[in-house]
Amino acid sequence: MEVRDEDGRQHVRSQNATFGAGGNLTADLEALRSTLASNAFTLLPITVEHACATARLPWHHKDPFDRMLVAQAITEPLRLLTADAQLEPYSDLILRV
Repeated sequence: MEVRDEDGRQHVRSQNATFGAGGNLTADLEALRSTLASNAFTLLPITVEHACATARLPWHHKDPFDRMLVAQAITEPLRLLTADAQLEPYSDLILRV
């Protein structure tokens, strides 16, 4: 999925992985890295500002990874596309798809 901000930069948050027997997670990280690089996506590192924003969020959602995604969306600001209805109350930047 491609999302562009006002400057035309591309951002992606995607979980391309497979869960195997016993809950083991496998992912072809080299293929993901190559695909992102060849499509000019910009990686968004987690910063101290993102961590501080996470601490200020209300507890609509308990999953720490999802809370970090919300904090990044609000801090940057960027749109976060999600299927998770529990994230919508955080911000108008959270779009349920």
